[in-house]
Amino acid sequence: MDFQRIYKEAIVAEWRPERPFGAANPILTTVLIHFSAAPTTSEMFVISYATDKGDEFETEIFSIDPVNPPGGVQGAVTDLFLSSPRLELPLGAGEYIKIGYPNTDRNTIGVTLKAKYIA
Repeated sequence: MDFQRIYKEAIVAEWRPERPFGAANPILTTVLIHFSAAPTTSEMFVISYATDKGDEFETEIFSIDPVNPPGGVQGAVTDLFLSSPRLELPLGAGEYIKIGYPNTDRNTIGVTLKAKYIA
């Protein structure tokens, strides 16, 4: 029930988790992103919470410019790993995760979202 996709162009994706066998709401726990090469074009990689109720509820939960990462990291990053209690977002019916990145450099990018299901 995890989301795992490979992108070679711009990323415009939605992850609407399945609810197998009547499982309870999934909770996003981990995001892994791998770039095939260090990006050279400065642009934002954005992960947002969204809902079928409209764009008014879309909320950015994480964003980063992989060319200019925060925290004193020198140079572009090729791997991002997100996992924290703040990331643990339960998703009810009609709620989903959106991912966006222009990928002007046309790198191959692997995106993995992991979830757990709590009754």
